[in-house]
Formats: sequence, structure tokens, C-alpha cells
Amino acid sequence: MQQHWACRLTAPLPGAIATIAVRGPAAVELVASLLRAAGDAGAMGPRAGARSYRLPSHGTSKLKLGRVRVAAWRVLDGQVAEQVVVCATGPDEVEIHCHGGIAVCQAILQQLQSAGCSLVDWSQWAAQPSPAPGTQSPTALRCLIERLLQDTTSERSAGILLDQLGPGLTASVANLQPLIGHGRFCEAQQLIAAILRWSDLGLHLVTPWHVVLAGPPNVGKSSLINALAGGQSAIVHHQPGTTRDWIEVQTQVDGWPMCLTDTAGLRETDDAIERQGVARARQRIATADLVVLVVDATQGWTEQHQAIVDQIPGQRLLCAWNKMDLNDAAAPALPLNLPVVPCSAHGDIQHLLASIAGALVPECPPPGAAVPLDRQQLALLGAMAEHLSLPVAQVDTRQLQHWLAQLSFGEHSIRMYH
Repeated sequence: MQQHWACRLTAPLPGAIATIAVRGPAAVELVASLLRAAGDAGAMGPRAGARSYRLPSHGTSKLKLGRVRVAAWRVLDGQVAEQVVVCATGPDEVEIHCHGGIAVCQAILQQLQSAGCSLVDWSQWAAQPSPAPGTQSPTALRCLIERLLQDTTSERSAGILLDQLGPGLTASVANLQPLIGHGRFCEAQQLIAAILRWSDLGLHLVTPWHVVLAGPPNVGKSSLINALAGGQSAIVHHQPGTTRDWIEVQTQVDGWPMCLTDTAGLRETDDAIERQGVARARQRIATADLVVLVVDATQGWTEQHQAIVDQIPGQRLLCAWNKMDLNDAAAPALPLNLPVVPCSAHGDIQHLLASIAGALVPECPPPGAAVPLDRQQLALLGAMAEHLSLPVAQVDTRQLQHWLAQLSFGEHSIRMYH
């Protein structure tokens, strides 16, 4: 008897959407046998207010690899079904996306168990054999994506990661094989460029963006970070030098994972402890993905602000013109065409939140776009792109195939996630 496994990939908690995966030699046929095309609305399903579908008597067509399909899944009896979204992400694996209620997930898992699947948890699922090499589901690549899905705290990130299992990165890597094999180097180069377009975002789907609030003492950085994070994380006091070290807050801005850092006010001081805090603040600023320069609207731009700008050339900068509740005068134009966002820790900060998100993620990938996920992938894709830019006569197909194999089944992923 062929062995099949079923696992709930999302956390076993109530939610808007849940993902269940089925793996095995006949997983596609097994799931297809339990589906029917969504038909006319019928009696209410297992959850109150849910739309339900009556099952037609005829069967369903075979699921197509990489194609997303909306269908009905019987969860109570032969007459009532739950709407699901399914996709064959590989020749031996299918994902089912359903309502995230516990009852619905349990009902679907129980049906899969009745159909011959062994129900496993995440650790057991990761240990099960994946599809064989040469298929559209590379072992190491899938393992990386599934691990990142378990680690992400953002629904937006999770949605992009789910895309990488189907029409996204997994499919694009598979599509590179025939392009390189048949000498269609220009098309391969274009496909790689399309993937690398989302490099910055891909590295921050799980690892949060690092946003640092910087400026002189007493400009309102601590109050502002408390407002941005929605809680009391930093000590607020009118005395300059209150923040002696940096304080980090993990949060989400516009659905993206971010780490907000409140740093010590940058100034010359004889206080040894505060001086250490200033040095650490400069280190955090130097490695930030975005620096938010906080200006006290009642004081305006100072030499200390200009000194910070001069010390971090080429870095992404945003100016928060703070304390607008104390001074409603319009913020002036600043040097270097620095974007200025009026705000107040005690008033409206929505514009500042939107500006932070827009500075880091100016554009979102469309559904199904391939997104690279780690620096090893970026290095391999970059090496392939550079090699493909050579004259055709100098392109080494075997070297490209070697890099492609590393991208799909690389030992770096196997060592890291097994």
C-alpha cells in the first residue's frame, strides 16, 4: 500500500485561513477524488454564516500542477461541502487552503485519514521524503520555504511564501532548467532578473526590517516609538539623556515585520554611560535598513541632524517632523530632498507608519511572483545572471546547470534545515 501523509502547516489555532498539505505517490489523485466543482449554494455548512455548496453527482477532473483551483470539499455528509482552494505544488504534493476554524480543519484531516493518509505534525512532516530530484519540487528549496512559513509572524509574508511553493520561486527554478538546457540564455537571464527584482523584500519576509529612530536628545524619539509600537516600551522624560542605550520593539507596519529601535540622543557628553549609549546608537544607525531622523518641530533642523546625515551617506532616510501638536507650522524643505513627514506621538502617526512601509517596500510583488529567500540564493542567482551576460560562445552550460542544482538541492539548505 502506498504511504501518504497529511499535515496542517499553519499553527493549530483558530484563524482566517489554514493550510493543509498532502504528500505521497498518489497525493494529487487522492485529493482530487475528494473534491467537487463548487455548485449551487445549498444548506449552511459547519460554521455559522459560511457559504456552502451542494455537491454534484459527477466526479472532478485531475488537478493540474501549479494551477490554483477553487472547489468544494465534503465536510459533513454527501450534501454539504466547504469551499477550499487547492493547488498541486508538485507531482507528489497538494496544498489545501480552507477556513482556519478548528472544526473545518479537523473535518478535512479526518477525511484524509479515512482516505488512507497518516496524520503527522510539523516535525514528522519535515522528516518525510520529498519528491525525487528532477521534479518541480526541489527538496532543499521546499524545505527552506516550509521552515520560513513556520517562522513568519506576518500574514503578508506568509502569503508571499505560499506563492513560492507553487507558481513562484519553485516553478521559476524549474523553468530555468529547460531554458538553459536548450540554450535560450536571453530568456533565462530575463527570468533571473525578474526574481532578483524582489531581493530586498525576500530577505525580510521573516527577518524584520531594522528601523532606527535617531536624533538629538529630547526630540521625542521614545514617545514616538511607543506610539508606533502601540505600547509603553521606552521611558519618556523631559530630561535629556534619559535613553542611555538602544531599545528594540518587534512589531508590524502595514503587515510587514519590523524591528523599531529607539537610540540614545546623539550629542557630546562627559557622562561615561551616556557616551557608551551614543556610540552604540551610531552602530545601530550604520546597520539600519531605514533611519528615521526625529526633529522637534518647536526647535527645527539642527547641526546635530546634519551631522547624522553626513555620517551615513547613501542610507535610506526619512525625517519625522515631530511634536506637531505643539507647533502647527508647516515643515520646511530640508537638505538632500529628504522626505519630511509631520507627526506627533500624541496625535496622528498613520502617515508616518505608511511612509516607513513605503520607504522599505515601495512595491509589492504580484501574486505568483518568484521571490528569492536567502543570501545563498541571491549569490547563486547573481552568479548565473553575471555568467549569462557573457557572449554566447563563452557561456558554460555545465556551470549554469551546477549553480541551478545548488539552487534546487543545495547542501546549504539540507544542512541548515535537516
